[in-house]
Amino acid sequence: RIADIYDDKNIRDKASYWYRATDLTYNKFKSSGASKASSSAARAKFKLSDKVFYDFIGVEIPKDQQKQAAAITKKLSMIDKINTLMQEVINFDDGYTIVSALNRLGQSYQHLTYSILNAPLPSGLTPEEVKQVEQLLIQKVEPFKKNAVASYKKSLEKAEQLETYNDDSLTTILELSKIDSDYAYFRYPYVSGDTYMPYDKELLSKYRVDESDFLKPEAFVLDKYSKILSQDKENTTALLTLAIYYSLKRMTGVSNIFLEKTTKGFNRTAEYFNLKAYNDFTDNDPKVAVSNLKTALQINAADISAAANLASYFIQYGGYSTGGSYLSRVYPAKSDRFFQAATPSVINNFGITLVSKGRIDEAIAEFKAAEKEKSNFLPAIANLAIVNKVAKKIKNESNQYLGLYKKLAKTQGDFDRIKQMERE
Repeated sequence: RIADIYDDKNIRDKASYWYRATDLTYNKFKSSGASKASSSAARAKFKLSDKVFYDFIGVEIPKDQQKQAAAITKKLSMIDKINTLMQEVINFDDGYTIVSALNRLGQSYQHLTYSILNAPLPSGLTPEEVKQVEQLLIQKVEPFKKNAVASYKKSLEKAEQLETYNDDSLTTILELSKIDSDYAYFRYPYVSGDTYMPYDKELLSKYRVDESDFLKPEAFVLDKYSKILSQDKENTTALLTLAIYYSLKRMTGVSNIFLEKTTKGFNRTAEYFNLKAYNDFTDNDPKVAVSNLKTALQINAADISAAANLASYFIQYGGYSTGGSYLSRVYPAKSDRFFQAATPSVINNFGITLVSKGRIDEAIAEFKAAEKEKSNFLPAIANLAIVNKVAKKIKNESNQYLGLYKKLAKTQGDFDRIKQMERE
């Protein structure tokens, strides 16, 4: 944990020191039950490989033809070293770092492919000779490109198999979209970020929670429910209202205090674990959040919020198929219950899962439904422009949505995505 803190602050020397300390400590005590720390040890081993990877990236192929062969030989030697290091990481059998290690192998082979293809050509070549050399290079790098695609696909397979999606799984699917036409739809999907649901309407009705209180000043809410709790310290309605109120304010510590006091009919329910997970996401602890959401679904397989939250997490990190499977469990026929509980963000992300299955027309219908639920909803508008464009559906409609998106996004400063979409 200390190493991660330094790493997040880009204090590389101290981060490396603590990652090495983690690695040495694990190796010293692993024979006496340190397997419980294998996840931390795997991450330490992976982070310690950063230097080799970035040194590999830093080796440039020069213009000097006599030095090019030496540079390529050096990169080939370094990629062998990266292969060895990543296999050591994979041997820890930790799902998240397996996904990251396979992603790094894919990035390494992809970089090697591009480096050779973009190497300076000898001067004085005729246009025909340039064409012949470029064709020869394409043939030479084909094995490296295949290795990149294979590593990326294996990373996604492991993420789906183990349900261990992370930043690297998202990078994987985005990079695959550049080199494998089967993944073209996923180049710039606009995944809604505000998708997590701390509760749904059924929860509020069941426990008689007044949703309007969530918008009122803290002093008013505290005064109102403190009076109730002074008469009944285990009043579920009061405790749950305060737990949700502070959860929405991102004051998770306070929220969890009230949540733990809900012993009458709420504690340990699916809704309880879903709200805990919502706070875990706020605290940037997705592993614990995912665990709590799975517990919620074990208690109640039809819990809408837990399924939607689990799906949203996976979809945000490229787990479109996995996310779609969780949504399908609770929304098998897009019932009225779906649209009553689901936010525009959830409906938008549901459309993305349909794209991943090649069900383009249905996906477009979902994006339009999300936009209908919330007028000028940017993620849905962006996806309508992208999908219509890539699927070569309705050109005028694609241009219409792109124009609308650009107009709205400029007011929110979303210029980077505009540039991406224009390139697409």
